[in-house]
Amino acid sequence: MKGLIFLKTRKKASAIRALSLFLISISPSLLLAEPAKKTVTFDLPLSEIIAGQAQPAPQARISLPQAITEALAKNLKLNNLQLDVNSFSLEAEKISRQKFFTLKTTGNYLYKSQTIFYELPGIFPGTGSSGFRLEGGLQHNFDFGLAVSQPISTGGRLSARVSFYRSAELAASRQSDLIVNEIASHLKLLYFEYHRLRAKKNSLLALREQLHLHEQKIASLAEAELTNRLNVLETRMKMEEVATSLLDLDQTLAAIRFEFQRLCDHWPEEVEEDFHEPGLSLEEAIAYFEHNHPQFKIYQEKLNQIELQKRIVQANNFPQIAALAEIHYGRPGLNFFKKDWSLYATVGLAIQFQLFDWHQGRTDIEKLSLEERKIINEREDFAAQIKQELKKLFEQKDILAKKLNHLNDILRLAEEEVKIKEALAQANLLPHLDYLASLQTLEQNRWARQEVLILIEEIKVRINSLLARNEEKL
Repeated sequence: MKGLIFLKTRKKASAIRALSLFLISISPSLLLAEPAKKTVTFDLPLSEIIAGQAQPAPQARISLPQAITEALAKNLKLNNLQLDVNSFSLEAEKISRQKFFTLKTTGNYLYKSQTIFYELPGIFPGTGSSGFRLEGGLQHNFDFGLAVSQPISTGGRLSARVSFYRSAELAASRQSDLIVNEIASHLKLLYFEYHRLRAKKNSLLALREQLHLHEQKIASLAEAELTNRLNVLETRMKMEEVATSLLDLDQTLAAIRFEFQRLCDHWPEEVEEDFHEPGLSLEEAIAYFEHNHPQFKIYQEKLNQIELQKRIVQANNFPQIAALAEIHYGRPGLNFFKKDWSLYATVGLAIQFQLFDWHQGRTDIEKLSLEERKIINEREDFAAQIKQELKKLFEQKDILAKKLNHLNDILRLAEEEVKIKEALAQANLLPHLDYLASLQTLEQNRWARQEVLILIEEIKVRINSLLARNEEKL
C-alpha cells in the first residue's frame, strides 16, 4: 500500500514539474537563442509590410528616385548616347556654317629650269646687227594669293543636310529616354524583388520562431513523459527544413543586393521603404502611350530623315552656284612677259550642274520609299504589341486584387484552424504533424498576401516601363 502511495506521489510531482516547465517555456525571452522578430499582420499597408525587412543600414538613407538618379549618372551606355547627341549637334552646326563664305590664303614657289622665249633674227642679215629676243616667265616664280568663296545656291542640299542631323540629334535624345526608362525600371524591379524576398524570409523566421517555442514546450512535456518523444523530433526536423529554405533565400537575396549596388553604388537596405509606384487605368495608359512614348518619336524622326534624304538626292538635279574672288601678288603676274612683281585680282561664278546619271537618283528615291514603308510597318507592329502587353498586365493586376481579398479570408480561417488544432494536438486528439502543417500553412498564407501586395507594385512598374513613364532624368 505504501508503494502504491509512493508511486502516485511521484507521478503527481512529475506532473507539477512539467507544468512548471511549460509555464517557463512560454517566455521566449528566457528560452530563445535569438530575439523574437516582429511579425507583420495581414492588414498592414505595403509600406509597413516591407518596413524593417532590410538589413541594418546606415542612419542616413536615400529615396529610391535618388538612387535611380545616381544610377543614371554613372551609366556608361547612357553617357555614350549623350555623346552621340552632342556629336550630331556639332555636325549640324558645322554644316550650317557652310552657307557662309570661306577665306583661304595661298603661297606658291615654282622653279623652272628653262623658260619660253621668242627670238627674231637681225633686220639686215650679214651686217652683224643683233636680233630681237622676247623671254616669257622666270626661272624663279612666286605667287601669294587670298581667295574667298561664297555659296549662292546649293539646290536645297545644304539646308536638308542640316535638318537631317538635327533630326538625328532628336532621335538620339529620345533613345536616351528609352535607356533612362530601362535603367529606372530595372532598379525598381530589383527594389521590389528584394523586399518581396525579405518578406518571405521574415515569414520563414516567424515560422521558425513558432516552431522553436513549440519545440521548447513539447520538449519539457516529453521530459515529464506527458507527450511522445517523436513529436519533438518532428518539430526539430521541420525547423531544419525552414533553416535550409532560409539559406536558399539568403543566396538569392545576395545576388539581388550586389546587382542593385552595382547599378547605383547603394545597397537596397540603404534605400527608404516608403516608395510606391504610381498607377493609372488602362484607358489612361493607352492614351499616354500613344502621345508620349519616345519610340513613336524615334519612328517619326526616322521618317523625317528619309524625307530629307530624298530632298538631298533631288538637289542633284539643281545647279550649285558659288561666287569666287581671288587677289594675287606674284612675280611674274598674269603678264608673264613682265618680270616685276604685280598685283592682280580675279572674280567669277562657279556653276555645277548634273545633266544625266542613268536614273541613279530615281532609284535611290525608290529605295528610300521602301525604307519608309518598313518603318511605318514597324511602328504599327510596335503599337499593337505594347497595347496587347498592357492589356495582359492590367488583367494580371485585376486578378491579383481579387486574390488579395480571398487571401484575407483564408488568413483569418487559417488562424482559427491553428488555434483549434493546437488544442486538439495537446489533448492527443490530432496527429502532431497535422498541427505543424497548420502552422506552416498559416505562415505561407501570410507570406502569400505580402507577396501579392508587392507583385501588384511590380506590375505597376512593368506597366510604366512599357509606357516609358518614368520621371527620373539626368
